[in-house]
Amino acid sequence: MKHWTLILSLGLAIQLGLTAWLWWPAPAPQTTTLLQLDRQQLNEIRLQQGEQQLVLHRQDGQWRLPALQDQPANSGKIALLLSQLAGQRLGFPVSQSVASHQRFSVADDNYQWKLSLKAGQQQQEWLIGNSPAFKQLYLRQAGQDQVYQVALNSTDWSTDASRWFDTGLLQVPALQQLNTDGLELSQQDGKWQLSQPQGQPELADQAAAEQLQRRFASLQVTGPALPAPAIPAQDPVKNFSVRSATGQWQFRLKSGGDQYLIQRSDRPHWYPIAKADFDHLVQLRPDQLVAQSKPAQAEIETAAPQQAEP
Repeated sequence: MKHWTLILSLGLAIQLGLTAWLWWPAPAPQTTTLLQLDRQQLNEIRLQQGEQQLVLHRQDGQWRLPALQDQPANSGKIALLLSQLAGQRLGFPVSQSVASHQRFSVADDNYQWKLSLKAGQQQQEWLIGNSPAFKQLYLRQAGQDQVYQVALNSTDWSTDASRWFDTGLLQVPALQQLNTDGLELSQQDGKWQLSQPQGQPELADQAAAEQLQRRFASLQVTGPALPAPAIPAQDPVKNFSVRSATGQWQFRLKSGGDQYLIQRSDRPHWYPIAKADFDHLVQLRPDQLVAQSKPAQAEIETAAPQQAEP
C-alpha cells in the first residue's frame, strides 16, 4: 500500500511540475541601449561607407567638421542621430553565430556602414548591415558575435561633410539694432524707431522692421565657406552693423559673376548666399522702413461713395 502511495505521489509531483513549466511566463529579453556612452561626454562620431568616411568632432561644446576647416556642423541633425541611437533597445539577438555575419552584412570585412562613437577614452563601434524591412537594420557591435535587428533608418546618413554643415551659422536671433548707410533701425520699448543723420528719431514701419528681424533670425547660407582662390576680388557692395541680446557683428556682402557672398565679423570666411536674400539686403533703403501715414478720416469719407437720401 505504501509502495503505491509513493508512486502516485511521485506522479502527481511530476504532473504539477510539467503544468508549472508550461504556464510559467517566459523570461523577458535582456535589453540594453544601443548608445552605451554618455551623450554629454561624446567628442567624436565617425560614419564610414565603403572608402568614404565622415568625421564629426566636438570642440568647446560645438560639433565641427574637420573636412571643412572645422566649420560648425548642424547640431540639430546630430542631436536627431544620437536620439535615434539612444532610443534603440537591443533585445534577443537574431543570431549569435559567426557564420551569419556575412549573411547579414555585418562582418568585419563586409558591412554597409560602420558607426564609431568616442567619449574620452571610451569607444563603441557598430557594424551595420542589410535592411530586412522598411526602416529596419541588422547590426553587430565590433568584437561581439550577436546580431540584432533594430528600427533604424540610414537614408539620411551621409559621408559628405557638406550635408552635415550648419547653414544657419550666421543667424542673428532677436535683432535689436541695425546700422547701414546712415540708417539706424533700433527697438525701443517694444517699438521700432528709425534714425537718420541730423534727424529726429521717428516711428518705423513695424511690419517691415519685424520682417527684417525675421530675415536675420532665419538667415541661411547655401553651402560651406568658399576657399580663398574662389572669392571674387571685388570690394563689398554693402556693410551692416547689427546687434542683438547675444552679441554685435558686422556683415559684408559682395558678388562676382554668378556668386553672391556674405561674411560675418566673427568668422573670416565668405559663404554663398541665395541671390534673393542678397538682393534684399543690398537694396535695403531707409524709405522702405519709414512708417506710412494713414489718410485722414475726412479724406476717407470724402472718397467714399455718397448714399442717396430717400
